[in-house]
Amino acid sequence: ALSEDGERLLAAVIMCGIMLFGGFISPRLPYNRHTGLKLPWTVRDEDTWNVAHRVLGYISLPMTMLYLAAALTVRSADAAAAAATVCFILWIGIPGLVSYILLEEASRKSINAAKRLIFQPFHLYSPHRGCNSPRRGVILNAKKRRRL
Repeated sequence: ALSEDGERLLAAVIMCGIMLFGGFISPRLPYNRHTGLKLPWTVRDEDTWNVAHRVLGYISLPMTMLYLAAALTVRSADAAAAAATVCFILWIGIPGLVSYILLEEASRKSINAAKRLIFQPFHLYSPHRGCNSPRRGVILNAKKRRRL
């Protein structure tokens, strides 16, 4: 039988494992309706699917560290549960919001312009890193843009 602190630590380890595994596997998931972020706007478009899962992969480690810090500093079980809930909602909500913005922007402009709008300031979109799409992305050249 575990003590209350042991139970909290075990729950934190399990939650961290789920978040890290989900972040590791999400950019590698193929586009389908059965696994991954099944939001209405992510299953509508393959590019939006890939971006949402790539963002999920990028934020998994920082969100796991934030959750672990919160879980280890609070003493009550209710506060630890609240920290887990907030971190999990942010872990899913941030990629969902980014993919929604991407799809809305893509409906007004081209998908490539939307990707540049969201990811160029942060250098997160790279067409050469683990893209599952047969359309490998866009290389921005100083002189011209070309499709791979």
